Amino acid sequence: MEYKELLTALAAACGLDRLEPDESNMVHLGAQGTALTIVAEDETRTVVLLSEIGSLPAEGRERFFAEALKANWLFRGGGGATLAINPETDALALNQALPLDMLDGEGFVGAVRRFLAFLVRWRTLARNWSDAVEA
Repeated sequence: MEYKELLTALAAACGLDRLEPDESNMVHLGAQGTALTIVAEDETRTVVLLSEIGSLPAEGRERFFAEALKANWLFRGGGGATLAINPETDALALNQALPLDMLDGEGFVGAVRRFLAFLVRWRTLARNWSDAVEA
């Protein structure tokens, strides 16, 4: 399936008429601070989902990083996505590469839903980390 076909399936699932990539092959969903970016990488035939989780916690960073690294082990804590630091903003981010040739519309919509569920989980954890450190 091709990238535009996947976007058509996602638009339908979101109740939108369509989703059109910009000149960089990117689609941005949501508002600033909660945005999800979807981009097709033509050379590798992958679709990448990415979003910033938020600022790194001011306190308890070592334990937070340890949890993030544990989550990256076999991709379990991110549902197939990886936690990283965006080098441009220094914010914690979640990203996932999906092979275009292995996706269909339904599978892509499911992958986006799983990604968003883990994104919400990590955003909540990052926001509440100071409380979690004290618990």
